[in-house]
Amino acid sequence: MGRTPAAGGLGGFGGMRGSEALSDFQAQGQVATTQPMDPSASVASVASAAKVGELFQYTVGNVSLPRQRSAMIPIVTDDVEVERLSIYNPSVLPRNPLNGARVKNTTGKHLLQGPITVLQGASYAGDARIDNVPPGQERLISYGVDLQVLVDAKSEKQEDTVVAGNIVKGVLWVTRKHVAGRTYSAENKGEKDKTLIVEHLVRSGWKLVEPAKPLEKTDMVYRFKEALGAGKGVGLRVVEERVDAQQVALLGADTPALEYYGRTGAIPKGVKEVLAEVVKRKQALAETVRQREERRRQVADITKEQERLRENLKTVSRTGEYGARILKKLDDQETTIERLQGEIDTLSKKAEEQRKELEKFVQEANVEEKG
Repeated sequence: MGRTPAAGGLGGFGGMRGSEALSDFQAQGQVATTQPMDPSASVASVASAAKVGELFQYTVGNVSLPRQRSAMIPIVTDDVEVERLSIYNPSVLPRNPLNGARVKNTTGKHLLQGPITVLQGASYAGDARIDNVPPGQERLISYGVDLQVLVDAKSEKQEDTVVAGNIVKGVLWVTRKHVAGRTYSAENKGEKDKTLIVEHLVRSGWKLVEPAKPLEKTDMVYRFKEALGAGKGVGLRVVEERVDAQQVALLGADTPALEYYGRTGAIPKGVKEVLAEVVKRKQALAETVRQREERRRQVADITKEQERLRENLKTVSRTGEYGARILKKLDDQETTIERLQGEIDTLSKKAEEQRKELEKFVQEANVEEKG
């Protein structure tokens, strides 16, 4: 490809060897010093550009070359519009932006992709690469590190809040809003004013809140433009939000989770009342189950104790004092077990009734209100 100085015109050269020909272009921006070099001053285009359907072509006039010799011939030598920039992307360099430029194709011709060389005035500034640029379109290029500008990017603590809640057929639908912010603080330590472009990553599902509108948006990044005076600093705060819905099945949800949503200010009153009733019923059911399991534990402890007593009874006389005590204790324990078994049956039936009533209440619960 041709090589592109950033100082005023755009040109290209084609190399020819025998009957083979190559085309290229050379671009210049408008960031000249007091006496800029004009790389195209002694070059005139010997080709013309034209569209061919959806494509384009460069037509080169008659050129004669000796066999086994090659030459570079100019293809495009038109001026293009160039804006000098400092381009900051934290994923590229965390502290410094890149020297760059916005190149607009004002030639009316299609410019091919390829490497370019950037000149600032008469000095070499760096190398870059540019994509295909159809007429009227723009491209960003970067060609070196801007050591005169320092940028500090800090992420803020993400905020998560509940903004709405409804109950539909026993399912609590909670709307949450997540807010994330990032601050870019830039300082220009140079002696010349600069234009800073900040590239902020586009995240799927997130909406830009602040600033309200970027300079431009691509598939990958938002771009924001800030004037950065010589010896001065500038701050840019980018805020994004994401709103999503969370489903909470009331029957399967933990009581602490339901109590948390019941205390949330954004949850409507009717929803809170249902949640409070579900919590109350869940707690009553849990207490019944606890009492039943406590009695089952008691039965298990007594049964284990009976095994020990029966083993002792095998070694003593049943008609003796100690044997009689064991028999009396076993009889009392049997009476206690019978009582506990009756209470377990009663508590099991009660728990089953409470569970059915809870399920019915939850399934019939429908509260759709605005917070």
